[in-house]
Amino acid sequence: MKINNKTAFKKTIFIIILIAIFILNINYISAATINNETGSSLNEAIQNSTNNETILMEEGIYQRGVNSSDEHRDYGIIIDKNITIIGNSNSTIIDLTGKDSRAFNITKTGYLTLINITIRNSNQLGNKGGIIYNEGFLSLINCTFINNTLYGNLIDDNLSGGVIYNSGSNVLIENSSFINNKLISNNQTASGAVIYNNGDNLTIKKFYF
Repeated sequence: MKINNKTAFKKTIFIIILIAIFILNINYISAATINNETGSSLNEAIQNSTNNETILMEEGIYQRGVNSSDEHRDYGIIIDKNITIIGNSNSTIIDLTGKDSRAFNITKTGYLTLINITIRNSNQLGNKGGIIYNEGFLSLINCTFINNTLYGNLIDDNLSGGVIYNSGSNVLIENSSFINNKLISNNQTASGAVIYNNGDNLTIKKFYF
């Protein structure tokens, strides 16, 4: 009887642990899923996330952007932890609405993975990294960057990285497309219409443009 009681007790504890894990996973998934119909903010979701969290973006167009002025320029959502953002498909679109806005600014402690995300319509003025400025780690898998422009209005503009500027440790680009992205400058030293790499490791697999 003692053996049976111990066995039953262990089974009960095991079942309780499984139920607790299941409940935690349900809460985690619901807290990390956003859509554009409820006014959910990607910036808010990232700010409220913990390290090593995954954010699921449902299909739709997520708009962000500011009017172009030095006082109100949008230098991108700060990524200072390990975050994975997964779109439901390439119909998950971050639309920068033609304003002076960058999508992401990854710090030295940041690690951003984007999967199945389309980013379009940036119109960044005089900056490095029109869409993503990376000082940390960046992975792009099955992503699309379309109709983005990085431009300058002064002859000494030192533009680089029309879409991505990397000075970080690692960048992985896999099965991703770059369509109609431009770097416009009067300065002959401007470089990297799509990607400028000033970092350690840049790995590209299936790169389309």
